[in-house]
Amino acid sequence: MRAGRLRNALATAIMSAVVLIAPGSAALGSPAITGPGSTLWSSTHDGGTAHSIAADPRKGLVLAAGSSLVAYHASTGAKAWENSSGYFKHSLSCSSRHSLEVVAGDRCQGLAVSPGGRMVFVIRTAHRKGSGSTGFDYSTAAFVAATGKQVWARSYNGRANLADIPMAVTVSRADIVYVTGTSPGKTSSLDYATVAYAGASGRQLWAGRYNGPRNSFDGASALAVSPDGTKVLVTGTSLGKYPSGNDYATIAYASRTGNPLWTRRYNDPGNGQDRAHSIAVSPDGHRVFVAGVTRQQGHAVLTTVAYAAASGKQLWTRFAGRVTEAKFNGVMVLVSKVGQGTVIASGTAANPRTFMSVAYSAVTGARKWTSENKSRFGVLQSAALSQDGATMYLAGTTVTSAGDAGALTVAVSVATGKEIWSNMIVPTASTTTTGTSAVVIGGEVCTLAQDWVPVANPEGFTIVAYQA
Repeated sequence: MRAGRLRNALATAIMSAVVLIAPGSAALGSPAITGPGSTLWSSTHDGGTAHSIAADPRKGLVLAAGSSLVAYHASTGAKAWENSSGYFKHSLSCSSRHSLEVVAGDRCQGLAVSPGGRMVFVIRTAHRKGSGSTGFDYSTAAFVAATGKQVWARSYNGRANLADIPMAVTVSRADIVYVTGTSPGKTSSLDYATVAYAGASGRQLWAGRYNGPRNSFDGASALAVSPDGTKVLVTGTSLGKYPSGNDYATIAYASRTGNPLWTRRYNDPGNGQDRAHSIAVSPDGHRVFVAGVTRQQGHAVLTTVAYAAASGKQLWTRFAGRVTEAKFNGVMVLVSKVGQGTVIASGTAANPRTFMSVAYSAVTGARKWTSENKSRFGVLQSAALSQDGATMYLAGTTVTSAGDAGALTVAVSVATGKEIWSNMIVPTASTTTTGTSAVVIGGEVCTLAQDWVPVANPEGFTIVAYQA
């Protein structure tokens, strides 16, 4: 978004205000709006794209990855550094190339920050030189958080030497980097492929693959590390026993060796299209939660499954949100310690456009609250928790009153499901703005908004920090 093209609309249940924002500055105008949800700063990058953001609390940085890697000071929004080296050239988004889109709604770029704050890790899909139109590899690179200097880069080429598409990256307390995605097998169709690297050197520690019972489509979508760092958990979608149906498929690996600890599949009783989107581990490390969409009697249903982390035993399954759309877009799951453990699954569906969050007891699966709104997100793209777990922040794309696409951030009480505040980045002129990622750092929640029009030469992206 170029200077002068951004306006920020703050909407709550009782009031609506419009604030002009200058890139890299606090909100202008008098009197200034203060309090939760108010804009603290806004920084704009002219040209290029960004697909996800992360935070480094130790150095006070907010980082955005896409056509470059950019760091901003979390206190002011001023740019700290940018790495636009050749590593980021020709970065490929899964959603921009349908032949590589193995899990709808997911992107094949991402980033993560080491717990110690020393390194930033970026994943993307890289074209393998001389491999023709089907040769793509996972590409993982490490950068120094303080300066942006690249330390190492590694690629993963699967067994079939075809298109290997990374979907998610995370880092353990031991500074081991884990990347998961989808990779064709030599004699199978698509498999999960999960790779572990030493964070300091980039040395590959192990690679684990999962080929489901049908020897057909298996697409990983998300991963998580247990709080004690002993387990890596991967989930996704796998063709099931019945020809017309997919299942959730979740695997636990020993984090240091890659040895599979357990594998569990969830097939809804309707034997339909079950698609796992996201995974989370409870703060005490005892339970694993997978959220996605199942099909029941022709309806899409927001479905959450709980497993025991140690054994993989299925503890409970809960359903919510029957709609007419084939699937929810961007299902997210978060788990908080609030209320002796609260699991929240959120998703959106179109036609009619419906946004829903459902909270359950992490232990019993008893429903705590449900929030449903038909005028919020068109696509939910990111979810994050406050440091104390009391507030959930959701970010995504919505339709403005003028019919444009805007980037919406909503803060929700984990205890009650009540909306605390919302704020929207609204485009002007012919620009289409989408919210793609959100991150919490200190007392701020930062939302990334990308201008996608014109597609051939994107206008750029903006990060807006709101008072949490």
